[in-house]
Amino acid sequence: GLFMPYQGTAFSLWVNGEKLGSNGTVSLDPEKQEAEMRPLVVSLPETSQLHILIQISNGHDKSGGMWNAPRIGTLEEAEDYLHRALLVDSLMAGMLLLATSFSFLLFGLNREDRASLYFGFFALFALLRQISTNSHPILLILPDLPFGVYYRFEYLGILLSPAAFLHSLNHLFPGRIHRIALRVITSVFLLFATAVLVLPPALFSQINPTNHLFLLATLLVAGRAIYLGRRENGTTAALIGIGFLALTVFVLHDILVELNAIQSPYLVSLGLLFFLMGHVSALAYGASRARQEQARVTASLRA
Repeated sequence: GLFMPYQGTAFSLWVNGEKLGSNGTVSLDPEKQEAEMRPLVVSLPETSQLHILIQISNGHDKSGGMWNAPRIGTLEEAEDYLHRALLVDSLMAGMLLLATSFSFLLFGLNREDRASLYFGFFALFALLRQISTNSHPILLILPDLPFGVYYRFEYLGILLSPAAFLHSLNHLFPGRIHRIALRVITSVFLLFATAVLVLPPALFSQINPTNHLFLLATLLVAGRAIYLGRRENGTTAALIGIGFLALTVFVLHDILVELNAIQSPYLVSLGLLFFLMGHVSALAYGASRARQEQARVTASLRA
């Protein structure tokens, strides 16, 4: 069997002169090209020789071609690989959904807890990206969803989650993020998100190099805020800082992969897992302290 991941941005798979699978429509005519990103598993013929031909065309991204390497093995191994990828992405999506719900619940219990509100949006935007990339779990739920929709979901998740995260940190550590830096970074990400909504994929995918620069700027501003915030709230800063450090390492890794500087699978989801655990723990710790302080004040007033 052969596991065929998605390519950039349409492909036809031929084995010994027979077409065994495809994503989208491959064509030299831009008007006839149709993009799709759906991992496939195909059964290979039992023969002593295999002539594998992969035709790829691109009219929907700034860079096309062979993005991901196929994997050949037994049919069971190929299917297991696809199922594991779907399982990992689905579990990560489930954790992001729980983090979203938990953060919004904390805000519902305390409407002054804006840090939880913005982190809820961060987790929601990250969820949007998680279900729209890698194994594309969203296509299990909505198999006929157009490429232009889930490709925009992926970009919107990438662009909006950093801005939401910075605003969450701004409320966790007041005064530790400069107002101008927060406004500039937020404005740029919102501008990019607007471009994703109104432009075709071939154009809005051009923002990636510039987006990498502002993503690095976001990491620097966030890291500085966490470092300075340790003075007033050491426990919260430590909980967030550990996860943030892991996320930063994997984000830098994935940027290098995106730039073709290294050959490796994308690992940001692993960093996001550590980050979620630390940040949700910090929010829960902060909510617990706030409730204890409220109870202390109430008891003092009654006395």
